[in-house]
Amino acid sequence: MGTLAPYEGPVPRLEQRLRVLTISLRWVTVVVGVVGGFLADIDAEFLVCSVVLVVATSLLTLRQLRGWTPSRGVGLLALFELTLTVTVAAVTDGLQSPFILTPLTSLLLAGYLFGRRAWVGTGVAGVLAVAATIAIQSVDPGPESSAGQIAVVYLLCGALGAFTRNLVVEIEEQRAAAIDQATQMATANELLVSLHALSQTLPASFDLGEVVTSIRNRLRALLEFSVLVVLVRDDAAAGWRVELAEGVRMPNRLTDAELPRPIRRASTAPKAIVVDDRLVDSDEDGFGALARSGLYTALRTRGSLVGLVALEHVPAHAYRPEDADLLDSLSSLLALSIDNARWFGRIRTIGAETERARIARELHDRIAQSLAYVTFELERLTNAPGEKREELTALHDVVRGIVRELRETIYQLRANVSEDVDLVTVAADYLVRWAERTGIRVIWTPATDDRLPYRVEQELWRILQEAVANVERHASANQVLVAWEVQRENARLVISDDGRGFDPNRVGGDHYGLVGMQERADAIGARFRVESRPGNGTRVIVDVELTRVPTDGLERRSA
Repeated sequence: MGTLAPYEGPVPRLEQRLRVLTISLRWVTVVVGVVGGFLADIDAEFLVCSVVLVVATSLLTLRQLRGWTPSRGVGLLALFELTLTVTVAAVTDGLQSPFILTPLTSLLLAGYLFGRRAWVGTGVAGVLAVAATIAIQSVDPGPESSAGQIAVVYLLCGALGAFTRNLVVEIEEQRAAAIDQATQMATANELLVSLHALSQTLPASFDLGEVVTSIRNRLRALLEFSVLVVLVRDDAAAGWRVELAEGVRMPNRLTDAELPRPIRRASTAPKAIVVDDRLVDSDEDGFGALARSGLYTALRTRGSLVGLVALEHVPAHAYRPEDADLLDSLSSLLALSIDNARWFGRIRTIGAETERARIARELHDRIAQSLAYVTFELERLTNAPGEKREELTALHDVVRGIVRELRETIYQLRANVSEDVDLVTVAADYLVRWAERTGIRVIWTPATDDRLPYRVEQELWRILQEAVANVERHASANQVLVAWEVQRENARLVISDDGRGFDPNRVGGDHYGLVGMQERADAIGARFRVESRPGNGTRVIVDVELTRVPTDGLERRSA
């Protein structure tokens, strides 16, 4: 009888006892009826009914011992047993029949079957009890008091089944809740172990390259993949920097429109996105041409999106929901590591200004003064008669050249924007000296009487300085145009030359100082880009959205 309940799982001990109770009750009522009938007058109807009841009880017992499935057939069998026992009781003297108690078992089962809610099972059992009593009374009328007592007994038996079922359901729900809680605790334990292992492998430094490498190593230890892509948000350029692309060749930067559809969905979804098979769903694209399955998640920290992670594998159905849960649990820690590395890079860029000033001071106070003294002594010696006069003159010229270069270096290090000196003033003086020294024509076109906060202009100045240094070292240009414009909502710095140009996608490492310029732009929330082609010159463009600049407004430039 344990399988009567509409749920799967081990049979509760109470239900097993109820099965023993129903089998015992069925046989007791039948045996008592048969013995009682033999002690009274025996007729043919009684004998036929006795045989029918014994056979039916045997079949029902065997079926119950083998197990009844929770289907509509169980209710039909209970209804059949109730009909049979009520008919036998009505045929054999009605309320006075020795088989008057045989319907108790079917009423108990009826109450149990409908007793998921106790009052429902009791109501159904009550209706059946009254119907059975009326049916017996109508065939062979008896005293009304006896009919009422029998109806009450029937009702109580049905109510017992209903309350038993209700108790079994509550016990099973508590058991399922306990199992679910234990499962959640086991899953949480696995995640905590993974998080602890990940925290042990994360680099102690805040270098973004080391952080991304550590992420790759940890993901490889936890999940299988053929392609791994780690993207870091570039707010200044309104796109994504490809920090890691393993198993696939990709450009250095991607726009939102260039991202595959699954990872675009992951950027706004609360949980990881799983793609089972791209061959089945042709709309699901990805990074790897041969990868059929994918797992994508967003990296968020402090309420902002800092990166995206994409794992793809050649086999279909490579990732289960458990893998998505694992990646979700790691995402917050990965996001925090990447964000910390980004902020450290910005702080390091800003802190470089202090180190630059210190180096300039050291060069001026020590090396420059020492070289100036050597130059003075060489001038004195070259005027003295002797065989080494020509050699001393040559050495004097070399030292003077070194002094000039050193002074220019010190000037470049010290030339900087401050609270009192704005970008327009510093750039104008610097570009004049730079043009005289390099022989490259410079056109400087500032178009503003306003200035940005000096910290912002400071980073823009260093970008300008690095860009014209690139022109001197690499461009072989004849002319450089430097434009600076500040409007109400944005500001733009453009450095363009007519040199030989290059392919920005083929520049490796920090060959042109592009990484340093990009980091400086990131530090002030500016958008940095380089436009160049071999033979067509180069344009470096920096756009600053003034609504993102941390200031109370533009400042009027001092005359």
